Amino acid sequence: MSQVRYRQADRSQLRWDMVDLDSQIPGDHRARVVWAFVKALDLGDLYAGIRAQEGGPGRSPADPRMRKLPSTARR
Repeated sequence: MSQVRYRQADRSQLRWDMVDLDSQIPGDHRARVVWAFVKALDLGDLYAGIRAQEGGPGRSPADPRMRKLPSTARR
């Protein structure tokens, strides 16, 4: 069976002005608490529902962890 494929949030991705987004949030910011909580969730059922497979056709869906973030944390 093939490995599922999905688009992952790259928290260290650089913006166009070459500043990584992770460095823009203070170490004690509440967004880090929210992200740590979401990363600790068992999302196995959501990942199991992903039909995109490595080497197969179709677009990779967004990482299921991003759907679990409160809308205010996505901004």
